[in-house]
Amino acid sequence: MSLGLILIIPFAWTHPAVDMSRIKDKWKGSLEPRFIGVYIDLWLLTIGGCFTWQGFYQRVHACKTTKIARDSVLVSAILALLMGVPPAIAGVIGAATDWNQTMYSGNPELSQDEWSYVLPMVLAYLCPMTVSVFGLGAVSAAVMSSADSIVLAAGSVISHNLYKNCFRPKTSQRELTWVLRISILLTGILGAVIAIAVKSVYGLFILCVDAMYVIQMPELTCALWFEKANGYGSLVGFIVGLLLRILSGEPVLSLPAVIKYPWYDPVAGQLFPHKTFAMMCCLIAIIAVSFLTDYIFTNDKVDKKFDIFNCFQQNEIEQKDRHQSNAVQLKTDDIFDEKQDELDVFL
Repeated sequence: MSLGLILIIPFAWTHPAVDMSRIKDKWKGSLEPRFIGVYIDLWLLTIGGCFTWQGFYQRVHACKTTKIARDSVLVSAILALLMGVPPAIAGVIGAATDWNQTMYSGNPELSQDEWSYVLPMVLAYLCPMTVSVFGLGAVSAAVMSSADSIVLAAGSVISHNLYKNCFRPKTSQRELTWVLRISILLTGILGAVIAIAVKSVYGLFILCVDAMYVIQMPELTCALWFEKANGYGSLVGFIVGLLLRILSGEPVLSLPAVIKYPWYDPVAGQLFPHKTFAMMCCLIAIIAVSFLTDYIFTNDKVDKKFDIFNCFQQNEIEQKDRHQSNAVQLKTDDIFDEKQDELDVFL
């Protein structure tokens, strides 16, 4: 995709309608103090919501050694920054273009809603047909590659992590294959409906990162670093984070704000960092419920027959296995010591 965008830059930059002097006074923007909470929210969301993608860990786990995995992550971080340069240059070219000098028949002063169409407009009106086709093909190929891997990953999560682990642990491979096929079909249909109903693809991407930040990041953090985390805390945290995020409203999905946080504005929406607040509530819920369930089950406050997720019965099995393993090891050591003593006496 980046190679296709790099190819279009010389043709678009040298178009007669492009005049960089048009934007010489527009490089600096302004930040109103009331939007500081929104920018803090987006900044934390960008950091915390981007390292929880399943595709990232799939590629890391595919590496043969830890060193290769670490180096791949560092190189990919640098490449990701570099790949953001061509789209940014295309946006600058679009802002510096006098659209009256092109075949564009709309309003030459692009509105805020039309900013998301700058890249297709640069391809269509500032580049030769051959270059436009090549650029659009590169973008489409990259999008389709990401789309099919995401659909497959979603189907795998539903079939293996949800259906098999939670509902039918002894399911056959044939049944699991059919669940995977149906999951992929339903995921594709749902994705197509959302893509048709929502006007902004960029908004959908931010919404995905939003979900990763609010729900997935606390879950992953607790699973890796919080020893007492269990399924009950995970479920309650998921529900708390999801409800708080939905009830705070989402313009991309046309969801109204039911919970109006401080500094709420009817036009600008939520000015309070509500996404970070929902994430923190999710994290606190996971930790609190995990501590509570761990206490009541491990101290026999509640019978383990009510442990419907088998979180603590499995722990007992693992502890029993460890005890048996330790007992066998001790017995082996005793036998070895006896044989060693007999050998010493014999010698």
